[in-house]
Amino acid sequence: MPRRGFIIFIFALLGPLFPVAASPLNYQPVNPSFGGSPLNGNWLQSQATAQNIFVRQKQIADAMAQQIAQQQQQARNTPSTASNFAAVINARLLAAVADRITNAIFGENAQQSGTFVVQGTTIQFQQLGPNVQISVNDGATVSTVTVPLGF
Repeated sequence: MPRRGFIIFIFALLGPLFPVAASPLNYQPVNPSFGGSPLNGNWLQSQATAQNIFVRQKQIADAMAQQIAQQQQQARNTPSTASNFAAVINARLLAAVADRITNAIFGENAQQSGTFVVQGTTIQFQQLGPNVQISVNDGATVSTVTVPLGF
């Protein structure tokens, strides 16, 4: 203890011999709401938004929900293998029927007139001189085409 008092006594005697320099503390707030620079506003707002965990979690959840919705929509728009196969079979059958109708109208043993019914669609043809008149009735509309025999 006496030693401690001696050290304090030495500093008290020698302290005024050495000059000490100091300046006043100048505080300036950063936040523009409290008198800081208005240029700091956007930076402070972006930092606060980035650190706001609730907003960030909502953004992540919204992005994930949007991605899932897009994947589900894409899955709905993509036809299945079975529907693709059925469409190919249907197209092949219709092509075979169209080939038979074409042979009946324009083939070697062409008929003067005839009627075909395919999946509810009625196809009628009749030779009128050098032309063939073909009518297609799908139940709602009737389309008529006149084709020359020598095409």
